[in-house]
Amino acid sequence: VQDDEVGDGTTSVTVLAAE
Repeated sequence: VQDDEVGDGTTSVTVLAAE
């Protein structure tokens, strides 16, 4: 799963919470 907010190819809790 990629972090679409940052686009750095990582998954963060911020993105998981946003989705």
